[in-house]
Amino acid sequence: MKINIIIPIVLLMALASCTKVVEIDLNEASPQIVMDAYVQDYGEDWKFQKVNAKLTRSMSIYEDSAPEVFDNLEVYATNEQGKRFKLDYNSQAFMYNILIDDVDRSTNWTIETNIEGNEITSETSIPNYVAIDSIVAVKLPFGPRVDGLSPICFFTDIPGEANYFRLKISINGIPMNSLFITRDDGFDGQQIAYPFMNTEAFVGDTVTISLLAIDELSFEYYKVIMQNMGGGFSAAPGNPITNIEGEGVIGVFTGQTISEVTRIIE
Repeated sequence: MKINIIIPIVLLMALASCTKVVEIDLNEASPQIVMDAYVQDYGEDWKFQKVNAKLTRSMSIYEDSAPEVFDNLEVYATNEQGKRFKLDYNSQAFMYNILIDDVDRSTNWTIETNIEGNEITSETSIPNYVAIDSIVAVKLPFGPRVDGLSPICFFTDIPGEANYFRLKISINGIPMNSLFITRDDGFDGQQIAYPFMNTEAFVGDTVTISLLAIDELSFEYYKVIMQNMGGGFSAAPGNPITNIEGEGVIGVFTGQTISEVTRIIE
């Protein structure tokens, strides 16, 4: 992949302002149960879905202690046809998960569990699939000064609907811990270029970018996390928006699609 592409300055400056700020009052809170869960669709090429759920007891955003992980729960996911699946616990990833075959794929999902007598449930829907068009790495004309090249992900927005995205990037197999989110404001139906301005790659590096189409509530939740934890996503703030039902429970259950591309920088 030859990196001989010049990105117009006006376009990239517009990209920096295409994410809305969500104002949510955050207060220091006592320990709470946090659910970080998603159902992920891999598109027509792979024809399967994956349900993941991590459940912890987290301190407030002002605490540095590691959250307690709940590793002995019964966690279930139910599709819109009413078929119920029990998730298995993965001790290496500290989360519950299950793969859903093509025949049981669904747009709408419910997840449920019980923690200390507390019934916890949540519902989500998977948005329409958006594919990565291409990825490049260039010297940006603005932003933080870096020695290497800044990766850029190109993808085409779905016209006529509001779309929200989360992006992930790894370089030489090492994932970047920063949280990257955006939306299609001002780019309805157009190609969007998303620059990773705080990430650098060099010639010979292997760059993998994942594009996740998510719903609006998840976008707002991740926005709060990004604003209040410096871009990280380790524990939830005291009172972010949530779609989790249960006493003293916060977090998010996200329906998402994934498109992933790997390139070697030349």
